[in-house]
Amino acid sequence: MLRQAARARIIRHTTEQDSRNYDRMEDWSPPLHVLEENFRTQWAEEHQLIWAAHQLHVPRADHMITPP
Repeated sequence: MLRQAARARIIRHTTEQDSRNYDRMEDWSPPLHVLEENFRTQWAEEHQLIWAAHQLHVPRADHMITPP
């Protein structure tokens, strides 16, 4: 999960950087399709991170201790 969090952080940073560059409308700014791809990638990575964190907190029936 730590690798997932690091990867999500890197993708979030890339998305923010590209978005700022697009807003400046310079010649070297990324095209709109790159921003859309970044959004989809960021959404998927963060969704996976949230789901992984959720699975850590959900007790599974085979690991629960039953009283005697």
